[in-house]
Amino acid sequence: MKKKMIMLLLALSLSAAAIACGGSEETAVEDSTETTTDDIEDAVEEADEAIQDAAEQADTDVTTVDEATEAMEDVAKGGGPATMDKYTQLENGMTYDEVKEIMGEDGVESVAAENDATNIQIYQWAGETPGSNVTVTFQDGAATTFAQVGLE
Repeated sequence: MKKKMIMLLLALSLSAAAIACGGSEETAVEDSTETTTDDIEDAVEEADEAIQDAAEQADTDVTTVDEATEAMEDVAKGGGPATMDKYTQLENGMTYDEVKEIMGEDGVESVAAENDATNIQIYQWAGETPGSNVTVTFQDGAATTFAQVGLE
C-alpha cells in the first residue's frame, strides 16, 4: 500500500512540475511541433484523472494536479519566511506545529495522500527571493525529509 502511495505522489509531483514549466501561450517541443495552451490543459486534465483513478483504486486520497500547481506557484513567487538559519533548526520527528513555529507561519501544502496505512503531506515555505524555498515531508504526522533551494 505504501508503494502505491509513493508512486501516486511521484506521479502527482512530476505532473505538477511539468505544468509549472509550461505556462507560456505556446511551447516548442523537441520534435519541433508546437503545443498550445489547450493541449497542455487537456494533458493536465488527463493526468489528473489518471492520478485520481489510481488513488481511488488504492483507496487513497491525493492532491489534484491543479492544487499542487497552485501551491508551487505561490511558493515560487518568494517573499516568504524561509531562511537557512530556520532550515538548519529542523529535525526528523518534528510535528507540523513545531516546524510552523520555527518557520513563523503556515506552510503551503503541495501534496497530500492518505489511506488506511499511512498519511503523507508535503509542505513548502517560500524563501525571500523568488524560487527559494524549504520543503518538508511529513509521514504520519512526523517530519521525515527536508530540502531547501536557493537559501543563503
